[in-house]
Amino acid sequence: MLRAQNPVLVEDFKLETRFQSSDYLIRHQVVSGVCAPMLAETRVIGLLGVYSRTPRQFTEEQSHFLYLVATQTAMALEKARHLQAATRRLDELILLNDVIAATNAEVSLDRVLAIVMAEIRELLQSDDAQMYFVRESGGALKLEPAL
Repeated sequence: MLRAQNPVLVEDFKLETRFQSSDYLIRHQVVSGVCAPMLAETRVIGLLGVYSRTPRQFTEEQSHFLYLVATQTAMALEKARHLQAATRRLDELILLNDVIAATNAEVSLDRVLAIVMAEIRELLQSDDAQMYFVRESGGALKLEPAL
């Protein structure tokens, strides 16, 4: 069903040969249904399905309506994902700008590193962060804590 670019109508899932019924359909004793692909451009990002526990013949109109809803939902989800990614990139750029401003204002290496680590912890919402410098010692590379 995931490869379908069009809605799929099923009168009886027990007799269906185009695909295997999912655990959800079996658990919920689904008999009939219509599924529409959630298309983001030409890529299927999900399925929207409507089901019945009793035999039912969904119409082409219902199938087409579900397809329109699935397509609009997919586009809205993709827009939300893009917005979320853009917001994350903006937060990263703001962090980078803050780090640059802090490093330009500070002359103490320890203070610059402390500012960088605080900004990273805040942006990534983590409890802790650690920075290490690579030092060469006797031909071997070692990691030493920066702070």
